[in-house]
Amino acid sequence: MLIVAAMTLGAAAFAVSAEDFKDLSYTSAQFTGGGNALLGSYPTATGIGGLDQKIYTKVINEYAAYQSSTSFNVIAPSFGVSFKPANNGQYATIVLTFAGDPPYVPGSVTYYIDKTAAKEIDKAAYDAGVAAAEAAPATDEKAPATDETAPATDETAPSDGGAEVAPDNGGEDVAPPAEIVMVQLRQYAVPLGYALAWDGSTKTVTVSMGDFSATMVIGVDKYTVNGESVSLGAAPKIQDDFTMVPLSFFEEVLGCTASADADGNYVITLAE
Repeated sequence: MLIVAAMTLGAAAFAVSAEDFKDLSYTSAQFTGGGNALLGSYPTATGIGGLDQKIYTKVINEYAAYQSSTSFNVIAPSFGVSFKPANNGQYATIVLTFAGDPPYVPGSVTYYIDKTAAKEIDKAAYDAGVAAAEAAPATDEKAPATDETAPATDETAPSDGGAEVAPDNGGEDVAPPAEIVMVQLRQYAVPLGYALAWDGSTKTVTVSMGDFSATMVIGVDKYTVNGESVSLGAAPKIQDDFTMVPLSFFEEVLGCTASADADGNYVITLAE
């Protein structure tokens, strides 16, 4: 099975906070029963491939279950449907609620949505994504004030390839060599199923999935997996409140396949 994360260069997906993600786009549709009785409303989630049809099918099936109960009354049905959307940064939920007189059993169902990927996800992916967003570097990771800026270039340690990399300077924004592509860690790692954790005291980012764990320190060109460290020619850095890593981190550390298509979109694939 292949899991793919993709992004268009310079796209709006480089949001810096939950408020920058647009609210879920949906329209409210009325649901009517026998005799055109208005029985409530349900959402049509625009652009979330197939979710609108899935929701409508669920409403129809619940109404059919109500009709099959002994409480069904064509003239004055007691069945009702309502919904409540909620936005949570990159993610959103829709709770669909059903009501009706006994013996029909009322209930609800929750749909989980990744707005950036424009698709429905399961609860586990939703919980992991929300947790990763909360653990991701925030404004306290920004580079220190001018008086705390790291020393000049003569203290910059060269990597094995001779390229200059940033010392452990607490997040100072030092540009990587021009040929090294830097990408946003969370935007690619989370859709692939990785969880991120941030330790502000040491400026350490941990990337994990199951038994796998990799760590990095902002400003240090050293990426550690199971006690083994590799240098990728550029240190992780903070840019617009997000951790940026070399594209090669996904290939050499996480074992992914990374490429760019004809439109300049980076595609990162993890084979399971």
